[in-house]
Amino acid sequence: MNPNRSIDAVFAYGSGHIDPHKAKDPGLVYDMSKEDYHKIWCSMSRSINATCHANLTLRQLNYPSMAVQVDVNTAFLVSFPRTVTNVGKANSKYVASIKGSTKLNIIVDPDNLQFTSLNQRKSFVVTVTGKGIELPLTVESVLLLWTDEDDTHKIPIYTILLNRCTLLKVIVPILSAITIN
Repeated sequence: MNPNRSIDAVFAYGSGHIDPHKAKDPGLVYDMSKEDYHKIWCSMSRSINATCHANLTLRQLNYPSMAVQVDVNTAFLVSFPRTVTNVGKANSKYVASIKGSTKLNIIVDPDNLQFTSLNQRKSFVVTVTGKGIELPLTVESVLLLWTDEDDTHKIPIYTILLNRCTLLKVIVPILSAITIN
């Protein structure tokens, strides 16, 4: 698939094959509550039949998916706070790294997560900066890797300037189990 011919091609790459054995032991999960889903629904819906006491922006949603709109040829900086729960080994350390070349600067802070117990939660922030996306169509992809002694969690990050418009998407497909408390 050629991403220069079809913008959707870059999403066909994925992050590998599904392994059912690893899926039942994901190591890290992004927790979300029913209230989180309700808050994001409230912030996105124009006509709702529910009472909304608080909203949650897509940027704040604790989900391994990130998107931001930027202007063409304009520098940008955007941060995505995330929290993961360790459901793997009690004593484990995950180290973040970025694989692939990109015109973007991607920083993960902290760049390692040290867990001492099961169900322990740790937070991190992914910050994406760029000097501006130029025309013509730009498609780039990199991987954010969370690696411990046994596994590597691959999180693809795609940057796409769609249809010569002003939309840049930084998208991280779902790779971890999502629990609803």
